[in-house]
Amino acid sequence: MSKDFLLEIGLEEMPAKYITASVRQLQERVEKWLVENDLEYTATEVYSSPRRLSVIVKDLAEKQADRVEESKGPAKKNCKRCSW
Repeated sequence: MSKDFLLEIGLEEMPAKYITASVRQLQERVEKWLVENDLEYTATEVYSSPRRLSVIVKDLAEKQADRVEESKGPAKKNCKRCSW
């Protein structure tokens, strides 16, 4: 099951010349974070005003997909105090 997610950031009055770049950067960083954390979504939409930046993530998965990670410790020959 998926739902829409809204992230809204309130600001002090921001000059108009910075709004476009700021909202674009917010969208890029949110999308990058979603990919890095294996969260599935269909699209993002951004909105802005001089006092607010917001991004809507459409159809965001409620949880990450299951994954298996295998990690190994140091080699046995490198362990000086091991009894095995």
